[in-house]
Amino acid sequence: MLKSLYTFVKKSLGSVPWAKAFRQLIEAGTEGYPKKTKRRLMIVNVAAYLIVLASLNYAVLYSVTDFHKYQLIVYANIFLLVLAMLVPFAHRYSDILGGIVVAFSELVMLFYLISALGRDSGIQLNYIIAAAVPFLIFDISRIKLILAIVSSALVFHIAAWFLFPADLAELAAEPVLLANLYVTSALTAFSIVAVVAFYAMTLVRRAEAQMDALLRNVLPESVADRLMMEPDRAIADSFKEATVLFADLVGFTPLSKGLGAEQTVKLLNDIFTEFDQLALKYELEKIKTIGDAYMVAAGIPEPTADHEAKMAHFALDMLATIKVISQAHDVDLNLRIGIETGPLTAGVIGRRKFSYDVWGDTVNLASRMESHGVVGKIHVTAAYKARLERSFKFEPRGVIQVKGVGEVETWFLTGTLD
Repeated sequence: MLKSLYTFVKKSLGSVPWAKAFRQLIEAGTEGYPKKTKRRLMIVNVAAYLIVLASLNYAVLYSVTDFHKYQLIVYANIFLLVLAMLVPFAHRYSDILGGIVVAFSELVMLFYLISALGRDSGIQLNYIIAAAVPFLIFDISRIKLILAIVSSALVFHIAAWFLFPADLAELAAEPVLLANLYVTSALTAFSIVAVVAFYAMTLVRRAEAQMDALLRNVLPESVADRLMMEPDRAIADSFKEATVLFADLVGFTPLSKGLGAEQTVKLLNDIFTEFDQLALKYELEKIKTIGDAYMVAAGIPEPTADHEAKMAHFALDMLATIKVISQAHDVDLNLRIGIETGPLTAGVIGRRKFSYDVWGDTVNLASRMESHGVVGKIHVTAAYKARLERSFKFEPRGVIQVKGVGEVETWFLTGTLD
């Protein structure tokens, strides 16, 4: 809620000539605080300035109506005005002091005004605001303080109703003035509560949208939809045909020792970002990265008829991409790639941290193709080659001994026949 208010104010201030001065005014006293706290303190400042304007307005109104009769109320409003102006200075001592000043000065001032003008003035309606506003000006971790303010407002409201009927008011205010005060108090209370409720709903919708976007960033879209509809149901699917690719960056580990942590992460991020774009282009599903290894699948979670070809194009583009990145960063990097196609199982594991993963012999053999492969080559099985030999070029490698599998005839994917 605070973030949305902060963003709204920030955008609004950028469109007027005096924006800089006004922004400095609402940011007064917030220097040095974390961004989240600063947003909240800006809201406290805005509330204080609204009190300044309201108090000034009432001071003038009572002065014009009958200064001699209402002089104590005029002085009370001026005192509240000065107190509100000091709120930004209170932030320098504590991130809650300004909010406490705003909250309790209003509680006490309202009680005094009701005692002077009676409950027919409707001023006690302003206590309703205390049920919502404290959640804006204090962090939710201060729940005890928030509840104390809300409870105090309720007690003051009930006490004012029973203690100050019209015939016991200190000042016999004019009926027109009382009517205006009642209407003003009602409008203020309902408007502020409505605004707080509106921003609360906005915050909920934004949180839901962020959660939705986060899930769709971590999981395939169709899988995320299923998870949100049935969060307690296990998601596991079997696929008769899918293609899996493993790629490993060759030479990255010794290179990273000389680059340092920051440059290592930056280079790896640049590489995997380009691979992610290629995966998006060919409608593949990125499964995960493990260190400097990259894993992707085709034909899941939505089955596709050309998953083998899409993966072949993706693998060829990966080799071309790593060459471009190596030249751009002036480093010596290459890939070792393995691909296999066949049946597999896919599903979501974890509860706190979701992960969409794949299992099966196809996955294991794709991994073996990568680990038994050759630098700069795309290593595939004979079964994969048989599906694409009319559209792609292959070079025989022969029969090799694959750990955990035995003898396997393998090939190198080298390009397209187009």
